[in-house]
Amino acid sequence: MNLAFGATRVIHAQRLSLYLPDCNCFGDPIPDFESWVTEAAQLLTSIAGGATRNAPSSGYWYNSTENKLIEERTHVVYANCDQGILWKNEHRVREFICRFGNETLQETVMLEFAGKLYFIDDFEMQRSKLKLVDSDGAPSA
Repeated sequence: MNLAFGATRVIHAQRLSLYLPDCNCFGDPIPDFESWVTEAAQLLTSIAGGATRNAPSSGYWYNSTENKLIEERTHVVYANCDQGILWKNEHRVREFICRFGNETLQETVMLEFAGKLYFIDDFEMQRSKLKLVDSDGAPSA
């Protein structure tokens, strides 16, 4: 088979991204933040065979409780995988998100899959299913 661009194989994959802010919900820096980025990269590598970390970007959001604008550096770690691989490993992704959210005092952790953004604010592990739901509340395909 002659594949485009000289490729020896083609896979149908979707991007799975974890958005990791370097500050907590009060705008305070997260101690030992790099260890979280490394753990996210190791997790996605074990799931998909590799991961990439983008250069950090400036992120902003409004903390209504504190009545102030929070500025943070957001680090995106992503991998490409198909939906089946994500579902087989959803408990591992959920466990990481819960630990990161609880231990670093996050209000929300953002995950992106297949071009859709999911804002996760329930960090209780007993609700172990990572339910990907669109903004209108409908389950994601």
